[in-house]
Formats: sequence, structure tokens, C-alpha cells
Amino acid sequence: MKPESYPFLRIAREFDADYGDVLTVAHIYDARNWDRVRFGEMATTYHLESLHRIFIRDDWRLIWNRLVDAMHTQREVREGRIDWQTGEWLI
Repeated sequence: MKPESYPFLRIAREFDADYGDVLTVAHIYDARNWDRVRFGEMATTYHLESLHRIFIRDDWRLIWNRLVDAMHTQREVREGRIDWQTGEWLI
């Protein structure tokens, strides 16, 4: 399994977060105007316990940057620029 093929799973493993929590954040939120307060509110409001632990450890910015990168990677896969099986650029 290439990390480029499953970027959200890679993030969940890296931060010991629930895969569903990571997908929820990626699905609901976009990459604009994030700060510590908004991340904490999101984790609390949606009862995303594994992300709340990350918020408490103050790793929220690191995981958010990884999520933004993963969202960009997924867009590239959907648009056919990255092979989803190998993670290699096609263009």
C-alpha cells in the first residue's frame, strides 16, 4: 500500500487517530482559516474523541496540515493525475 493511495489512513496511523474521525474532518471541513479554537470546537462538537486527544496534545496544526495535503492528493487522484494504486504521477 502506497501512502499516496490512502493518505487519510496514513494520517490516522501516524497520529493514532480513528480513521472515521479523520474522514469526517476531511469530508466536512475545508482548508481555510483554521486555528486552535476552531479545531477544538470541531473535535468537541462532533464527538471526535481521537482528534480531541490530538487537540489536547497541541498537535492540531500538524494533523491539519497533513489533512490539507491529503485532500489535495485525493483531488489529484480523482482528476486522474495520480495513479491511485501506485501513487505515481501520471501527468
